[in-house]
Amino acid sequence: MNIMIPYGKAICYSGYRLGQSPKTEIPTVEQIGEDLEILVQDGYRYLRMYDPNLHARRVLEAIRIYHLPLQCMIGIDSDPEVNNPNCPWEKQEMTDKELEQNRLRNDAELEKLAVLAEQNSPIATLVKQAVVPQLTIDLKPSPRVKKVEGETLAGLREYIHGKRQAFQASREKQEKL
Repeated sequence: MNIMIPYGKAICYSGYRLGQSPKTEIPTVEQIGEDLEILVQDGYRYLRMYDPNLHARRVLEAIRIYHLPLQCMIGIDSDPEVNNPNCPWEKQEMTDKELEQNRLRNDAELEKLAVLAEQNSPIATLVKQAVVPQLTIDLKPSPRVKKVEGETLAGLREYIHGKRQAFQASREKQEKL
């Protein structure tokens, strides 16, 4: 499915201040609101965030509270679901058990993402499917964008399941050659 996204300034947003991090202290809604108001004044329309964590929830809350004209593209920080010997940033020699644990974790992250998008529609109407690039052996990023508004977690899972099956079939075909 392809959707047209109206042109607009976009930025990857992380509102952490000195001494804050995902593992220590998360910025408050008020701090995030201050940042977002500056971005809106500078003409930004879209924010990109990489997982459906507390920070993303607070960003969506700030957009709603301050009535900001922003939309968010949110993905998941997925773990590999297949071993990729050509991965340039980490050695991937995982057991089948580890790969299955990754699939389960990715599914849980997808569930959080779908719930977050459904609860915040239309603010979070754009969701980049971040699992697909991990599934491709050549690591080419996927241009696919899913519109979550009106779709369900089941639809998102069905999409990912189809991609997994296609990848496995392609890999098995290559191994037979």
